[in-house]
Amino acid sequence: MIKNISITKKAIFVILLLLIILYICYPYFLINIAGLVNSTKNKEPLDVVIAHYKEDLSWVDTDLPSNCRIFIYTKSDQKPNCKRKYIHEYLPNVGRDINTHLHHIIKYYDKPMNENIIFLPGSCDLLYKKINLYLLIHNIGKYDFNNCTLTNSYFFKKIFDFTLDNYYIKYGYCSTNKNNRHKNCRLIKYKFENYDEFKKYFGLQVDYYSYWNMNLIKSKLIHKREKEYYIKLYNVVNNADNVLNAHFIEKSWYSIFRLNEL
Repeated sequence: MIKNISITKKAIFVILLLLIILYICYPYFLINIAGLVNSTKNKEPLDVVIAHYKEDLSWVDTDLPSNCRIFIYTKSDQKPNCKRKYIHEYLPNVGRDINTHLHHIIKYYDKPMNENIIFLPGSCDLLYKKINLYLLIHNIGKYDFNNCTLTNSYFFKKIFDFTLDNYYIKYGYCSTNKNNRHKNCRLIKYKFENYDEFKKYFGLQVDYYSYWNMNLIKSKLIHKREKEYYIKLYNVVNNADNVLNAHFIEKSWYSIFRLNEL
């Protein structure tokens, strides 16, 4: 009996330690989990913008709120296989999902938007992205900017920078979705050799990194910058498919939308 109590105490200690580490590294992940207690799913107006290539989009029918307006942009000849009503457009296959999301921002900059917008990749059928989508959907409208992997952890930022500089740039980046993989995964450089050049060019001080390009924002944030700024961003991810600049923009979204604090 005493031995079992000892094991239980150790297990609780390990769990608490892991939660503390997770909070230090990814505070918004735990904040979103806590937000499930007071879910705002289907309670807030929402636009959903999906960057689609050849992914299975059946998750659109099951995982998105019933009251949202859905935009799907496809960069292949494959028609989306979801059954819900959506606004659809085919785009040239350049710039990864970053290019798609910037296209939407520019196109609707001067048109009515819902108060909340969630930008997503088509690969939300992958388990880890599905979990993040679930959390974001249940926390709509609670924050101006919401990304479950948003972090200012020095350790994790250094890991990301090291991986980008020493692996992706050297050996390329292949999509984790099997339907989107290319034979040649080499990242194509354009205009910038590294992240520092990119940040200097766009006047960005990046304190927080975001990952996986799953961002839930208040649409008012878009208008904190002039339309021309997004066009400038769009133009550096408009020359090739697997472009390095898209990774620079992916981790810069928080700073692009000019938020000063969490």
